[in-house]
Amino acid sequence: IPEDSFYKTDDQALEALMAVFDLMQGGIQWSHFYLHMGLSDEAYAGGGQRGDNGGVIEEINEFRFGPDNKGIRDYFSFNYTGIYRCNKLIDNVSRSTENKTYCIAMAKALRAFFYYNLVTLWGDIPLVLHELKPGDYAQPRVNTSRIWNQIETDLSEAIRDLEV
Repeated sequence: IPEDSFYKTDDQALEALMAVFDLMQGGIQWSHFYLHMGLSDEAYAGGGQRGDNGGVIEEINEFRFGPDNKGIRDYFSFNYTGIYRCNKLIDNVSRSTENKTYCIAMAKALRAFFYYNLVTLWGDIPLVLHELKPGDYAQPRVNTSRIWNQIETDLSEAIRDLEV
């Protein structure tokens, strides 16, 4: 379906929301656990023998990683892909029905979740609240306080629209 014909119906809004959840099937299970747990003292990376996971997890667990670590790079990208999908929904779905309003609220809650993941690991990060045009991809980092304020705003707006 061409994009200019999409985001019109309740079903299409739900499909856009499911695209956000679909992303989480892959990225959340591996990277989320290993980055949040591997960087703490609650887990010790290993396996059958040293290096059997390509060293990615061991590098994280032992704080020996650099920007070329696949796990870290993939997790950063995973969260911004989630933000992108949330922004697409938020920017393109109208609040014309209860179901569409619900989908927008869920997208805001999920965007807050993705920003939480990023700010707790990276601190100052780019804040992207709308779909970017190709010339706008290089975004500056903003102070963590702006990220936390946006998380609070997104969750407050989501709560208001999700109340039953």
